[in-house]
Amino acid sequence: MNFEGGIKMAVSNINAIINKDIHKVWDIVFAVEKYSEWRSDLSKTEIINEKQFIEYTKDGYATTFSITTIEPYKRCLLYTSPSPRDTR
Repeated sequence: MNFEGGIKMAVSNINAIINKDIHKVWDIVFAVEKYSEWRSDLSKTEIINEKQFIEYTKDGYATTFSITTIEPYKRCLLYTSPSPRDTR
């Protein structure tokens, strides 16, 4: 993806099949405040509002996630951007 000035942005598309109850998986994925309990790369998360949150790596890099599409128990699309709260 190219932006103004020729800046390129990395694009990631991750799909997975998880053979577990969709309601339990969905609840875990949307429990943003608990990410650092099972994500070893994160130091913390911060919920901005119902459609935005920030992940902080252990190195202090902050990434803002914005939910752009949500179909409960089917799919969720996120847009990411560097956070102005980056602590590096």
